[in-house]
Order: sequence, then structure tokens, then C-alpha cells
Amino acid sequence: MPEPGPADADWMLRPPRRMVRRLDRLRQRVPVRVRRTASGTVPLLAFVLLALWVVTRFWLYPDRVSPLHPAQQAAAKQLLDQVAHALVHLHDPFAGLPQVVGGGALVAVPLAPVTLAFGSGVGYALWLTLGLAGSAATAYWALFRHLVGSRMAAFIGALMFGFAPGVLWHANGQPAFVTNLLIPVIVVWTVRLGRGRWLRDGVLLGVLVAAQALVNAELLAITALAGGYAALCYLVQRGSPEPAGFARLWPPRPPSTAAGRSRFAGLAVAVGTGLVLLVYPLLAGLPRQPVPDARLGEDATTIALYWRDTLAGNFTADRSVGGIEQNTWFGWPLLILAGVCLALLWRQSVAVRVVALTALVFGVLGLGAQVRLNGRPTPVPGPWWVLSKVPGLDLIAPSRLALVLVPCLAIVLAVAYDRLPSGEPVAYGLTGRRVWIVFLAVALTPNLPRPLQADPSPAAAPRAMVVSGTVPVPVPAHVRKVG
Repeated sequence: MPEPGPADADWMLRPPRRMVRRLDRLRQRVPVRVRRTASGTVPLLAFVLLALWVVTRFWLYPDRVSPLHPAQQAAAKQLLDQVAHALVHLHDPFAGLPQVVGGGALVAVPLAPVTLAFGSGVGYALWLTLGLAGSAATAYWALFRHLVGSRMAAFIGALMFGFAPGVLWHANGQPAFVTNLLIPVIVVWTVRLGRGRWLRDGVLLGVLVAAQALVNAELLAITALAGGYAALCYLVQRGSPEPAGFARLWPPRPPSTAAGRSRFAGLAVAVGTGLVLLVYPLLAGLPRQPVPDARLGEDATTIALYWRDTLAGNFTADRSVGGIEQNTWFGWPLLILAGVCLALLWRQSVAVRVVALTALVFGVLGLGAQVRLNGRPTPVPGPWWVLSKVPGLDLIAPSRLALVLVPCLAIVLAVAYDRLPSGEPVAYGLTGRRVWIVFLAVALTPNLPRPLQADPSPAAAPRAMVVSGTVPVPVPAHVRKVG
């Protein structure tokens, strides 16, 4: 009897042949148009189901509160109620908004019918669900249309962008920080400037920027800072082979003079359009999330830990090491995988080099004005102590700059899945694609989200009342009782 060869050593990783044949027959019976539609619909449906899973407790019990940010969740519900009341009574929906909610004025307008019909609790749950699923959906569109050629690669990157541990942290009472569905569209539209239609593209970009400012102006500012630095990094990179989508989006060669003029003209039109649309909201007073502490940033050790709302979450580390905000918490397996991807793709991809340099700079800036290790401050000063003195930057919490690592890591994973795996056998019949899938599953599975924590609403404080019907009057101590 002949000995099994290397091709037969991975029999455990192969699906049964009978199942494969039946699936192929079933696939052939489905029309081509239906298959194409399903290939684009299935990822979106997965994002919606995952968002419902994360917000399931608030859907089942709309009156429950987040134990992490109960005051900010109450402010978000107040925003929904106030905007809905203003629209019904034909008042100004942007006047007198709560300053603690951190944006979301534009989101509360389309959610007004839901708030009026079912209450602010259901509106809050719908806000979180649409924010999480919508952010992942637009990231999937941007990655698949302009960067990678595989739907699975775009799905993996969008999953990291929409449901990263830092995003889940802000989902606990801060829905404006998870409503990032306009960020990928703004980035793509900014890069598309300079194609001749500068007036139309500039106006549309200005509308998108104004809409994002009404959702969360701080995230828009962080995106502008990261995008500007990424553009500088791209300009110093040498041309290298890129996928056709990225080459169409952002050619590796320097643009011509006409394209440069068109791009600057489009940016000028976008700035003017955004300012015109934001004049009244700025005068009325946009709600802004107050900076928790402009000095504190991310703990340098938390990037290798797991956030508590993930499958491998650690509540003990959250209490002992976690600072004011937790925006990284990726876990050490994902960091190792990202490092391997960077090492393999550094010479092949300009996009990977750009996002790696951007993540490095903003990761260091996210440490704040004083570096902390394992929950304790160190005498090492951070770079933010200089930048915090710049007007305007003092309104940004340094720990939130670390959120830039989320899209950077999403791009690295998407490009790596699209370009690294191969069908050639590596050892014992295992192909590079199967090995890559195993490593990716080991790194991403612990970061999958769990349902957000939701505590019962605290009981109202009892009100003191006099049963006898008299009214107690305080009497000064020096007044003697007359008998």
C-alpha cells in the first residue's frame, strides 16, 4: 500500500467531497445576477447582524444604562428627545443642545420619528446599530472599490474598522464616536480631487465634511490631521507596483500641474462650501464632547491587552491599567500578525508603508503629555506636551489620536489578505492561503465583540414628606422656645 504523500496530509482541513459537489450544483442553479447581488449583500448583512449582537441588551431593555458612561448616554437620549420635540413644534433643532453628548445633532434629525414613536431608548439603540454597521459598510465599499480586489479582504478590513476594540469602548454611551460612516467616503473623495471636475467634487466634499462636523467634529479634525500626514508620507514614497484599484484612486507618479491646480481648486471649493453650511450651526453652538484630560493619553502597555467587551476581554486589566479612555487594546496576537504583514509588504505596497508611518506617529502622539506604563506615570514626557499648546489642538484628547491606528490596521489586514496568500503548498500539503486563514482566525477571534454591558436604571431617590400635614420650618439655634 503506497504511503500518503504531502498532498494527503491536510485531509482534516478539506471539506468532504460530497458536500463540495452538492454546493457546486446548488451554486450553478442560482442565476449569475443573484450571485453577484448576494456577494455584495452578504457582507452588509453580516455587519448589521454583528451590530445587533453588540447592541442586543439595549434593544431588549431600552431603559437600561451603560455602566461606563451613564451621564453621556443620558445626554445622548436627551439630544434625541430635544431634537424630536423641536421638529414637531417647528423649533430650531440646533439650539440649546447638550454639550456633553459630543456631536450627533445631524443623526438625531432622521431618528426623530423613531424617537417620537418608541422613545429615546429605542432611538439610542438604533443610533448605535446604524453607526456600527454603517461605518463597516462604507469602509467595505472604500476598500473593495479602491484598494483591494478581494471581497473577503475588504470584509476583514471593514470588520476591523467598524468593530475595533476602541470603537466598542466608545459604544458605551458615546454613539457619536461610533458613527464613522462618512469618514471613508470623505477620504476617498478627497483623494479623487484633481480629475477635472473640481467644482462638482469640491461641492460634494464640502457637503460631506459639513455633515461629519454635525456628527462628530473631533473625529473630523483627527481625520484631517492623519490624512495630511499620510499625504506627506505618500509624496516622499517612490512608485511601486500597486493593485489596479489603488492606482486608479491615487497614482504612484506625481500628478501633473493641471491636476495639482484642479486638486487645490477642489479643496478651496470644499472649504468654502463647508463653511457656508456650518455658519448657522456654529453660531447656534454645536455640542462638543469635553476633553477628559488633555494631559493623559493611552497606556503604552494596553495595546497588547484585550478590551473587556471582546471575547478575550479582561475586566481586571480595565480597572488597573485602563486610563480615562481605551482606544487601542488590540491584543498581542493581532500585533504580531500586523508586524509580520508589515515586514512582508513593506517593499511591495506604498499604501502599507504610508499607513504604517501614520500609525507610528499617531500611536506615539496618543501616549499624551506623560508616558504611562502599566497604569503608572513615568518621568518620560510625551510629545503631546508641546502640541497641546497649539490653539485648537488643546481641544483634542491625546488618547483619541490613537484611534488612527484602527483604520491603519484595517488597511494592513485587507492588503495582506489580498496579496500575501497563495495557493502553492508550503508544507505537508498546506497552502499559504490556509496557513494565513488560520493565523488570521487566531488573531481576530479574541477581538470579536460581545454584547455591551447594560445595567438596570437606578431607582429614583425617595422624596421626604411630612405625613402630619405641617410644614417644617428651620429655627435658628439662638431662638429660645417660648412655653
